Amino acid sequence: MKVENRAYQILQDFNKVSKFLTENYDKDLRNGYFLQPLFEYGENYGLFNYHCSHRNRIWEVDGEIVGIVFYEMMFLGRCFIVTKPEYQYLKEEMLAYAEEKIALTKNGKTSLGIWTTDANTEDISLLKNSGYALTYKENIMEYDYTNGFEHPELPKGFRIVGGEDIDPLKLFWCTWKGFNNGDSLKEGITEEQKFYQTEHLMSSPHYRKDLTTVIEAPDGEYACVAGMWLDGEHDYAYLEPLATIPKYRKMNLGTIALMEGMKKTVKEGKKYCDGGSHPFYEAIGFEKKGERQLWEKKW
Repeated sequence: MKVENRAYQILQDFNKVSKFLTENYDKDLRNGYFLQPLFEYGENYGLFNYHCSHRNRIWEVDGEIVGIVFYEMMFLGRCFIVTKPEYQYLKEEMLAYAEEKIALTKNGKTSLGIWTTDANTEDISLLKNSGYALTYKENIMEYDYTNGFEHPELPKGFRIVGGEDIDPLKLFWCTWKGFNNGDSLKEGITEEQKFYQTEHLMSSPHYRKDLTTVIEAPDGEYACVAGMWLDGEHDYAYLEPLATIPKYRKMNLGTIALMEGMKKTVKEGKKYCDGGSHPFYEAIGFEKKGERQLWEKKW
């Protein structure tokens, strides 16, 4: 059967790509860490670069996706290359496409980074043979739900908010400040725009308010948020985002919100959660299960 490739069309292909990532998920390989929840979060994130989405590309047979090349959220210059196992041979062609259309040229220099995991030995071999070098790696961390969910007491005056009670604007400010962007918006950005962007993210197909856990400070400000995403099929939960406003840090709020969020996913049949690589995760019981790697080439 003939393999054909074409540009990704965001309005008609989102569900097809989502289905491909879910069905093609391998716990050991982790799709090069391009998980379905990461794809969905990225495409609905307020800073996603919609104007270049046509540069993402799909390889298919009789209308069924067998491989994809997608850049990382808002950035050209870094991407994921994922295929069904039996179509691994396409990756050389897909890498050539990425070098032509996803690579970033700045000041006369071109560069491209490819995300993968240490378990993807065939991908790593291809990248090495194509002139790529390992430039960054971080731990892939998991929390095994059989370890339980003990956590510190909620500080006096703080309360947990979830479900339909979540205020999108307060949620935006929590993530904005929690990701160290400061207490004010950048020039040219309005609060109304950020409100709409947060509402847009919360309207994603797999977003669930009931799986989002917010800790509210005594004055009503949202101090911390932990979001949980499920792909609808597999036994893992995906954490995104986890953010605590700087003035509320070192109060165990992140631990409390995360533990509460993971407990909610147990009821959905999930057995573990993928977390971040920060030492915080290991400190609260996450365990290393592999490495996420970035291989880069410059020319």
